[in-house]
Amino acid sequence: MEKVLIMKKATIEILEEGELIFGSPTVGKYFVRRYEDEVEMGGGFFKTKKEAIIHARKYRNMTSE
Repeated sequence: MEKVLIMKKATIEILEEGELIFGSPTVGKYFVRRYEDEVEMGGGFFKTKKEAIIHARKYRNMTSE
């Protein structure tokens, strides 16, 4: 079976006070966007910078099998 390498990337955006995403208020100030091969695959909101960084690192280190 041939193994396919998927490039994963995560970015962290710091949201402005009261900023809306998709027309709705957010749960946290930090928005982590997740990408696979440069295609946005999802995201999540976090209350602290530390939580956002931990999530982004875990996502980048996950393997697809």
